[in-house]
Amino acid sequence: MPSSGGEAKQLTFNSGSETPASFTADNKVVLFSAYRQDLVTNAQFPILLMSELYSVPVLGGKVTQVLTTPALNVTLYKSGDKIIYDDFKGYENLWRKHHTSSLAPVFCATTHHIM
Repeated sequence: MPSSGGEAKQLTFNSGSETPASFTADNKVVLFSAYRQDLVTNAQFPILLMSELYSVPVLGGKVTQVLTTPALNVTLYKSGDKIIYDDFKGYENLWRKHHTSSLAPVFCATTHHIM
């Protein structure tokens, strides 16, 4: 719905859990995390804690997969050319001090074209 109020519009119709994350710099696209079926060529299978990043136009339309890896706390640079997110590789406690294994969360920034 517009920030000024009005009627809400459903943008996605998947029966799985979907969580809005951010808008693109031009406010024309919503980024969201979801557990959808991947392409057969992707080895990772999305599960409850390992959602993937998708986008959909705010006016409705086709949902597009943005990242095949989990991305938490997603936002975009003001220029709109980079996605900033925390990666999520496993079930490790995020508050565990001095954790350095391969499951430790890492702050990421990636250049990616969104719609």
